[in-house]
This record gives sequence, C-alpha cells and structure tokens, in this order.
Amino acid sequence: MKYAVIFVAGAGCSALAAFAWPQAAPAPRAHGIAAHYAELGLTEDQRSRVDALVADLERRVGPLCRTVGERKRELYEELRKEQPDAARLDASIESAMAARREMQRALVDHLVAVKPVLSAEQRGRLFDRLATARR
Repeated sequence: MKYAVIFVAGAGCSALAAFAWPQAAPAPRAHGIAAHYAELGLTEDQRSRVDALVADLERRVGPLCRTVGERKRELYEELRKEQPDAARLDASIESAMAARREMQRALVDHLVAVKPVLSAEQRGRLFDRLATARR
C-alpha cells in the first residue's frame, strides 16, 4: 500500500512537471511558396535570388489577397440579409475572381522568373511539390 501511494504521487508529480515545465516555442515554419523552396537545398546565391523573387511576388499578391478577403466579407454580409441583392452578390464574386486570376498570373510570372535560378533537378522537385500541394 505504501509503495502504491508513493507510485501514484510520483506519477502525479511527473505529469504535473510535464505540463508546468516551460516548453520551447515551435520554430516558425515557412508558408506559401517559400515553404517549397526551403526543401530544395538552394545554394546561398540561389537563396538570395529566390528570396528577392519571392519578395516581389509577395508585394504583388498581398493587395490582391486583401481584395479577395474584402470581397468575401462583402459577399457574406450581403448573404446575411433577409433578401440579398443578386447584383451585389454577383459583383462581389466577379471582383474576387478577378483578384484570384491576377494572383494566379503573379504566381505563374514568378515561376517563369525563378526557373533559370534553379537546377533541372530542383525545378522538377519544385513543380512536383506544387502539383501535389493542397490549398
């Protein structure tokens, strides 16, 4: 009985210590297209050139993402109404689709620009990853 009490007390202290002990914050992970480049084993020269191209892509796509978000909010606000205005719904959808089309064009332009920076093997791996990536 004495050993059972000691065992339970020890197990409880261990569990408490596991939760109370400060945990290291997980390292931030790359997202978007940058996550795909992180897996390609780029040289320093490639990394600096790709980083510049990614920064250009982000500058181009950022406002478009905000536009898509705004149009989605407008769409849902209109849908909340008892009698949504069909013309406003259509306008929100068309505007969001136009921004998404521009985002896709920006990505394609980026990929065309980055191809010469990568080796044939890296290009193959990148396009394989992009083809199987889920959004």
